[in-house]
Amino acid sequence: MIELIGIAKYYGKTKILSDISLSIAPGEFVCITGPSGAGKSTLLHLLTGAEEATKGTIEIDGVDLRIVPPRALQIFRQKLGIVFQDYKLLKNRTVAENIAFPLEVCDVPDADIDIAVRQVLTIIDMTKHAHTLPNVLSGGEKARTAIGRAIAHDPLIILADEPTGNVDPQQSALIMNLFKKINESGATVIIATHDAGLVDALQTRVIELRDGSITRDSKGGYAKENFIKNVTANLSSNTKKVKITAISS
Repeated sequence: MIELIGIAKYYGKTKILSDISLSIAPGEFVCITGPSGAGKSTLLHLLTGAEEATKGTIEIDGVDLRIVPPRALQIFRQKLGIVFQDYKLLKNRTVAENIAFPLEVCDVPDADIDIAVRQVLTIIDMTKHAHTLPNVLSGGEKARTAIGRAIAHDPLIILADEPTGNVDPQQSALIMNLFKKINESGATVIIATHDAGLVDALQTRVIELRDGSITRDSKGGYAKENFIKNVTANLSSNTKKVKITAISS
């Protein structure tokens, strides 16, 4: 169980998150949505323990991250699989070597690493690119490699920050299905995204952030209708007359 109680995060006097309280059950699939600057990435950083909350408590399985000693926090992070926004692939390592890296750090025996890497390559459909360096991969292939690295050590929780930010719709669909399979295997999946197509296709729990606060926590899609209503309301309150010729997604 992941539980956030009264979380606030400030950088100096700048508020990033304010009074965030929520619970995420084991095995849940959650999309964190909202515009750029809403606090999505910061929330993920707090969940990994990479940053500390200014106020409030974050508990993972009843353990308060604020009081966990560094060694225990390191062990906790081994239960996490993280997909970074810019993927952070090791440029001088092949796809297979990138996937193997977290296992090597944990001193997993070479024979077990080889088995795990082959399995992951099959899951992410990247076997034919096993010996390819990241610089020649497409955006979607880089994303799948980053996901493969994140799941290589069979983590309990997967955190992904804008995993489809640099891919086309077809690759986005492949990535969506990959996350669904990971979740179906029992892992908790938490994705920060503003990809409306991804969220609409998943139809899972959506936590929407705006200006650092939760404005929605319910199951469904991206709720474009709410966005359009807000735009219409803002235009109506403007004293200037604006002619809208087209709205495209």
